[in-house]
Amino acid sequence: YWELRDAVRGIAESCEVRAVWLYGPYATGAADAGSSIDLRIDAEEGSDFDTESFARAVEHLLGVPVRASLTPNLSRKFLNAIKETEEILYERG
Repeated sequence: YWELRDAVRGIAESCEVRAVWLYGPYATGAADAGSSIDLRIDAEEGSDFDTESFARAVEHLLGVPVRASLTPNLSRKFLNAIKETEEILYERG
């Protein structure tokens, strides 16, 4: 977990990112060898943040597949479903 958090923080600090949350099997402790790291990202308003580049950078550091999504692209129903188990990895101070 700490390696993931440190990798995300290091990359996020150089991007137009306000916050990054972890959800899915890595957040719930149910990850196995076939699991991907699932990230929800809040980008700075008006930025043209590239989730694919962010995901590739994290994958490169950790060697694990990463799926990254911008919060506005996720449905309210989905956000409510992950609310109880997601963990904040980075928040711009």
